[in-house]
Amino acid sequence: DNLGSGGLAAGLDTEGRLTAATKKADRHEYTHKHPDTGAKITGEQLVFWEDVVDLALTAHSVTTDVYFVGWDIAWTNDGPKIIEANVGWGEDVLQIPGSRPLGAKFCDLIEVIRSAEGNADAPKLPQTHKNLSQKSQRN
Repeated sequence: DNLGSGGLAAGLDTEGRLTAATKKADRHEYTHKHPDTGAKITGEQLVFWEDVVDLALTAHSVTTDVYFVGWDIAWTNDGPKIIEANVGWGEDVLQIPGSRPLGAKFCDLIEVIRSAEGNADAPKLPQTHKNLSQKSQRN
């Protein structure tokens, strides 16, 4: 939430590992370590990653009128907890780490949603992180 105030943002791969970080104002300058603490960023594995994804997907499954939600999830001593849901979730900001668009998989997801709106027999959205991982491995 502090990217707009000069904070860092790192991307995530599908397995929950961090990519290099950047600042909003420095889109093409990347760091692999935190500039203040020296803590490693790139390649760090987020704990409870599958639990976080499953929590977001479960929460989203009961969201009926919104297709895209940015779930703010905190890591706690008791596991991941939802802080808030954002309809305006900053998809533009999501593209800053790595300087690349969300890509074809995101576009494919939009097409699945559009198809489902007009056709009861259209493909359904994946319901679990495991389904998402299996689908991405086939592509």
